[in-house]
Amino acid sequence: MLENFFMATIYTALVVMFLSSVMLFVFRKSGDRSRLILCAIIFLSVCNYIPRLIGIMHGVTYAPVMTVPMLILALFMILSYTVYPIEVVSPGWISFKRILMLYSPVAVISGFYILTLCFGVHYLKYANVVDMIPHYNEFQAAFRLCLCLILCLPIFLIFYIPYTRKYSNTDRTWIRVYVISGIFDVVSYLMILAYHVIPVSIIYFHITILLTMLRLYMELKYRIVDKNVLNEEIVASNRSQKVAIDGIIIQEGRVLEDVHNRLFIRMQRYLMDNQAWRNPNMSLSLLTNELGTNRTT
Repeated sequence: MLENFFMATIYTALVVMFLSSVMLFVFRKSGDRSRLILCAIIFLSVCNYIPRLIGIMHGVTYAPVMTVPMLILALFMILSYTVYPIEVVSPGWISFKRILMLYSPVAVISGFYILTLCFGVHYLKYANVVDMIPHYNEFQAAFRLCLCLILCLPIFLIFYIPYTRKYSNTDRTWIRVYVISGIFDVVSYLMILAYHVIPVSIIYFHITILLTMLRLYMELKYRIVDKNVLNEEIVASNRSQKVAIDGIIIQEGRVLEDVHNRLFIRMQRYLMDNQAWRNPNMSLSLLTNELGTNRTT
């Protein structure tokens, strides 16, 4: 009975995550990479859970979780879930070079693991961390215990990414909520590593479902900054900048009379008055509708 409920839980998690990935892809916006990044990460999680579902359908209830490859895969997924908020907090900060740097711990640990196998290190099988702790003085166990500690670190990388209110697509409340949800995600996975039993696994997959729905809500609804609803006060520097730009716009408006320059001035005023750069749904089509023009012009 418990095994059937476990299988149904995994199946539900797969469906929820797959539909979430599809929704993010359908409602993607041009110029906003964060939504596509989250879509790809959730889809990777779906691919990761499919073998688990197939295994339990064939009677494999206790899949190995304390193997080094499984821990490396967990580190890869946690780092992947960190890429998304980084792109939200600082759009454009993620580049190919920084992606390589971000995933470098996975490559280093994988290379070190292969090297230990070449030197004849034999990794014993343990059901959970509790069974491994008595062997902490052995390299094969100490190495995996260190990996368990490393899993807790990536989520805090968000606090070290440069945050600017002007260019960020969210606010600090969103950042705190995402970090807290990420901590819950990591802690729930550590629960499985510590006590690898069916009830704990069921709790983990339910937490995964809730966190996926929370992230979907935060991406599609909460972090959208409406042009008419701005919760943060404009700082003094932004006020000074707005006054200066308004002066330039007025001065240019007196001198420049051709159609294209007038459109440019209107666009400047629209962007400044509405802080449109904070809207993750901003697109060329939306901007042309607001200005009453067309894409070609």
